[in-house]
Amino acid sequence: MRLSRRRKHYRPNIFAMIVMTVITVLLVCALASRTSELERRAEIYEARITSLNKEIAEADALTEALEEERIFMQSSQYVVQMAKNVLGLVEPGEMVVAPQQ
Repeated sequence: MRLSRRRKHYRPNIFAMIVMTVITVLLVCALASRTSELERRAEIYEARITSLNKEIAEADALTEALEEERIFMQSSQYVVQMAKNVLGLVEPGEMVVAPQQ
């Protein structure tokens, strides 16, 4: 007899199971929402990286062009060109032909 009194019948607590299920569903929804937000941010960052890489390539091309111009400006050919174009100087033996007005 004593043995039968100690034994309790197993009854599932329906309310606790419903609460746990609702909490689990809410957590899954929150996780899915956060995942989609992070994916959207990742796409934005990838586009920004692509844009910045393009700007870097353009800046590198400009730097190379400016370096070539700097080297040309240090040459004697540049000095001769500026003397002719800006100052109107000519080399010995050259003839200047001016257009008629």
